[in-house]
Order: sequence, then structure tokens, then C-alpha cells
Amino acid sequence: MHSALLVRFGSVSRSAGVLFLVLALHGCGGGGTSGGNTPPSTPTPAPAATLTASTVDAAVNTTVTLTWSSQNATGCTAGGSWSGALAASGSQSITTAKAGTYNISCSGAGGTATATAALTIWEAPTVTVSADSTNVLTGAAVAVTWSSQNAKTCTPTGALTGTLATSGTQVSAALTSTAALGVACTNPVFATPVSGSVTVTVSPTYSLLVSAKYEALGAAVISPSTGYLVPNWANPVVTAIPYVWIELQRADGTVAASSYADANGEVLFSGLSAAIKYTPVIRSKSRNANNFDLWVVNNTRPLNTAASTVRTRYEPYADRYTDYVADLKKVSQTLTLTAGLGWDRTTSKLIDANRVSGPYNVLALVNSLEAVAKIAAGGAGAAASPDFTVLWSISNAGGSTSATDDFDAGLTSNSAWFSSYYKAIDTAGKTTGAWVADNIMFLSGSQAAALSELSTSSVLHETFHYVQASRTRSYQPGGSHSAQSEQDPALAWEEGFADAVPSLVTGRSRPARIYPYSGTLIDNNYDISGPISGSPVGWYQEMSIARLLWSLQDPAGSIKLSTQAILAPLFGTAWQQGVWMPNVWAYGKLLKAQQPAVASAIDALGTTLNITLVGNDEWATVEQKLGSLTAAQTLPVFTRVAPGTTTSVCSVGVKNDYNKLGNTRYLRVIGDGRSHSVTVTGPADSVPLLTTTDPATAEQSDYFVPGSKTFTRNVVLPSSGTWAAIGDCSVTRSSFAENVTSCSQAAAAPAEQCWSITVSP
Repeated sequence: MHSALLVRFGSVSRSAGVLFLVLALHGCGGGGTSGGNTPPSTPTPAPAATLTASTVDAAVNTTVTLTWSSQNATGCTAGGSWSGALAASGSQSITTAKAGTYNISCSGAGGTATATAALTIWEAPTVTVSADSTNVLTGAAVAVTWSSQNAKTCTPTGALTGTLATSGTQVSAALTSTAALGVACTNPVFATPVSGSVTVTVSPTYSLLVSAKYEALGAAVISPSTGYLVPNWANPVVTAIPYVWIELQRADGTVAASSYADANGEVLFSGLSAAIKYTPVIRSKSRNANNFDLWVVNNTRPLNTAASTVRTRYEPYADRYTDYVADLKKVSQTLTLTAGLGWDRTTSKLIDANRVSGPYNVLALVNSLEAVAKIAAGGAGAAASPDFTVLWSISNAGGSTSATDDFDAGLTSNSAWFSSYYKAIDTAGKTTGAWVADNIMFLSGSQAAALSELSTSSVLHETFHYVQASRTRSYQPGGSHSAQSEQDPALAWEEGFADAVPSLVTGRSRPARIYPYSGTLIDNNYDISGPISGSPVGWYQEMSIARLLWSLQDPAGSIKLSTQAILAPLFGTAWQQGVWMPNVWAYGKLLKAQQPAVASAIDALGTTLNITLVGNDEWATVEQKLGSLTAAQTLPVFTRVAPGTTTSVCSVGVKNDYNKLGNTRYLRVIGDGRSHSVTVTGPADSVPLLTTTDPATAEQSDYFVPGSKTFTRNVVLPSSGTWAAIGDCSVTRSSFAENVTSCSQAAAAPAEQCWSITVSP
């Protein structure tokens, strides 16, 4: 054992004492040193900090006292919205900043501590309130959305109820009257609530803008399977139906509201009740701003079989659409009704039962031409066009060989035609009664015949005949005709202009013409911008006239006249009061007078098409083109007859061979205002038919004696002169056998008939 050693430090220096201690330690036995007596190290304490504000809520730009303290720190630094070095503890007054935060950072040997004051800086609260609709119908509930800034508590005001957060959306109760829906918000500093609100106007009725549209065919496409040009059924063009009749029906079928649409196919109905489901209906009739009244009727479904006229027997189509249920959140609403073509994309077939757009195609096309004609006739000052009725049905086929039409069955002499009169309809639907003066157009719709309603060329062609008959001076021989025949010059002129009009109105040299061929519907029409296979070129062929007129407008040509400018001569006084038969030479003379800058180009066009316009007059005095006939059978186009002379003129043709070049020969009558004896004599078996025209009224009179090759009549020859026509009765009377029986010809007329015309002095 070691003996105890007493160490005294009091009188010994520190260095000697240390040495003594070391020596004493080495004097201990036991084979080693002992570590148990080394004192442990003491860790440096970490600093701590606190920061408090004199209030937990303060308004911006007010004074607040911040107090802080720290432990184990030698000093602090201000941070956030205040700054600078701080003592380890203390207090300081600050002015609060907008959205301010206040903190300190205190540092010592043991590190750094931070503290943040529990202080919220408030500005005055703001509130924004909106609704998904501010004009609604009775019974509507609206979604109100609000948001706030600087708010802690929000409460509802007005018609809004319930517990609210500081932002959100709430659906109101059903509104029965105009109401304000609002939110009021506060915060701990600004105790006076700040409100926001939206006023929702509640109306008992609403307005509905109804738009009527129809599907029309666009440009045709080539069929990859057949190579034919076919309608592009799958991609129709949706277009407004101008001026169409639109109505809203109640559940019991009574009409609640109705009106003709505007040019854009729109009607605005007001005062409608949200409590009623309205059935929208469009009817295939229209009346435009010019008071032009147009109906498209279903002639195969007579409304009244006892009625004998088209508008009393048949009615327009009425196409009903899905019941309309009002949107309670809108006082101004819109609805679009679209009449479809009826093309089934699944089966690639045209379904007759779904062909709703047919009559509306017709309405739109007819109105487009009437509008152009109105402008050409003088615009607003021009007289209103007379009523016009179109007979169309998917059952209409045309194709009848009888002069008697069967309207109820859809059987007439042609697939598309216009007439300014027809015979009254009997109870079976056939035209057997007295003549009725009325403007009508028949259009086929059977897929086995022709889709005339979709054939732009057919609709506009026949509509122009209506314009010619009702709005311009016209002479229409009518009857069958084709692009392969040399035609009566009057027919060539009237039909040629009608052929051109579809192109002039649409701006396309080849407007649609839909016909069945080899089991499919094709777009089979002539392109009038160039030569047509098999068609003669000259004043005696309608396609030459059509090409002339198209070339006047052709965007790729050099003249580029508008449609109105091309039509304008037909509505002028000179044309309306001319004593000559309407013809291409008179038209050319008048057009050149109206368009002197392009007169030479118009002459050149005529020369290209075998029509002599250079230096010519209304009587075709210098025309020399013969066609395939002899000069005696063709020229002059108007043979001059005068009092005190005998004139010979020859015509050609056989019974019912109508509208061919030379069948009818035209006369230029020189008159003196007095009555003269006119004697006409022809060869054996012929029956001469003389047609005269009153230039003042344009009325025509036929003179002939059934079964006789000669006749004499007293005729007043107007001093201004006029035109007349002569030909064999059986040749010129009609293309139908029924209409030549009155001629009473015992045998067929000779192939050439030369007539002697003697006028007394």
C-alpha cells in the first residue's frame, strides 16, 4: 500500500508544485497509471431567443412594440421587415409594413437561434363576387363565386345563405325575383364588414333566336370505283335558308309564335315562357323584303282533293324538330335547325325518308336569283315579283308522254319545267279543267328520275323562265330541246340565257345536275366555258348563247361583267318596248350600248360563236350563218313583209318535230296602223299557221283554217311595225299529238313548206 502524501500548495510556487506532484505520482507502485481521475470536458451551451409583439393583430402603418430576449448569446440581428444589430435583449417600437414579418437572429459561442414575432399585419378587407349568370329566368339557381383578400371571416348577405369560407362557390336557391347575392368580410383590425355582391335579374320570359339552315351539295368529286363525277354526299355545305317561315308550336299543336326569317334565315322570338316546351317547325315557304311570295309544296300529298289550284290543293312542307327546353340561366337563347340531305354514311345511300333539305334547297336557289333580278330591274324601285309555287316531291318522276299532267302522281311531260299557266286540277289530280293563270314550276325528286331539287342548273334555269315571263319581255316557244340540235332562234335565245343563268348566279361554269346513270346518281352537266361535244355552234343553238353569256362574266376572261350588268338589258325600256322578237342580236346591241368599254370584245365573242353582232340590228339584218339548212330555209332570220307585197318564205319539218331550226320562220312586219287583208297559201297537205304579236300588249294571236292550205284574215298592222311567225300547223303547234288534232291535216305535211304571204295595200 502507498502511504498518504500531503501536498501543500500554499507556500510553494505553481511550477515547483507541479513538479512535486509529478514526482509524487511516479513514486506510486502498482505497475501502471490510473486515468480515472481526469476531469470531463463541459459543452458550450446553445443560445436561445424569443421575440414577442405588443399585439398579435395590427393594422398596416401602425406602431407596435417588439420585445426580445436571448440566452447564451452575445447579440442579436433584426430580420424580415426590420433590420439592424440588436443587444442580446431589449425592446423597440416599429411601424408595421404591408405584409410585414418580424424576426431576430441571436448568436453566441454555441451557435445561432432565431425567433419570429406572432404578429399579423392587416389591410382593409376586399371582396369580389360573381355569378355564372346575371340574367336568368324564374326558377333558376345560379352559382355564386367569391374571393376575398385580408379577410378572416365572411358571412352571406342578400339571397345568399349558409356558412362561408373566405373564398368559394355556392349555388343559390331557386330565384323568383331579381335579387342581390353578396358576401361581407371582416378581419380583427377592420371590424366594419366590407361587402361585395352581384345582382341577378330574374325575368319571367326569354327570347329565342332561331336559325334555319339546310344541307346543300358542294363541288362534285370523281368516284374512285366508277370514274364518274358524283355528288360529294358525305361533305355537304350547310347554308342559311333565307326568308323561310319558322314557327314555335305548343304541345297541342297550336302556334305560339311565327314569322318569316330574314336573309340569314334567322327569326328572333320574344316573350317566351320557360314553363313551356316549344316544338320548332320550319315550313317550305318564304317571303322576302321585296314581298316575293314563294311556296314549295308536296304535290303527291294533296291537302284537299276538291281544290283545283296548286295553292289550295297542296301545302308547303312542315318539318318538326325536337322540343326546345329553355335554359333557365339565359334570357337570350339561340337554336339552330338544320335540314339534312338524307345521306346515310353507314350504308352510303340516300334515304328518301330523311331527305328534309330538298324544298329548302329550292327556296334558297329561287330567292338568290330573284334577288339578282330585282337589282337588275332597278332595285327597291322595281315592282314586286308575282307569287311563285314549286311542286316537288321525292315521288315526282316526270316522264309522262301525255299532255295531261297528273300532279298527284308526280307525272308530267318533263322532269323540270316552268309555266305561267296550267289547267285546273280535277279530283284525281290531273290537269283537265279550264286554264289557270299562275306561275308554277315542277321539279322531279325521284332517285330513279332526277334529283332536280339538288340540281342547281335545273332550279335556276326554270326559275329564270319565270323571271323572263313575269319580269322581262319574253317569247318562249317551250317544248323539248337539246344541245345536239339546231334550234328555233327564239328557243335558242330563251333557253340559252336560262342555261347561262345558273353559272352567272353561282360563278361556276358547271353547276350541278344530278341524274341516275348505271345504278348510281351522277353529276351530269355541261361545262359551258368551252365547246360541248355534239353541239352545233351558232345563233341557232342554245349552248352558243350560254357560252356567250358566261364569257361575259368569266373570272378568267377579259370582260368580267357582273351578273346584274349582264341581266340589265332585259329590264330596260328599249328591251321591254321593242317591236322585235326577243333575240340575241337585240341583246348584243343593247348590252354594247350599256357597256361601251367592252363593245369590241363582245363583238369578238359573237364572231367566235357564229353570232354576228358586229354592226347588226334587232332584226339580224346582216346575219349570214345558215346552220345545216339552205338559205331559203334560214335567211333572212326575219323576212320582211309589207302592205301591197307578196312574200315567199319556206319552213321545214314533219309533224311534231318541234323547235328545230327552220320549223318556224319569223317575219318583220311593216305596218301603217290600218287594217289589211292578209292571205297565206301553202302546198298541198299543209295547214299554214300565222302567229301575230301586238307590240303594245305582247299578246299573240294564231290564224289558221283547220285542214286548209290557205286562209285570209283582216289584220291591223301597227304603224310601229311588229314581228310575226309562220309555219305548218302540225309542225309548230306542239310536241304532243293531242295538241295538233285541231290542225285537221289529212296527211303528213311535206318536208319543206313554202308559204306565199300577200298583204293588201
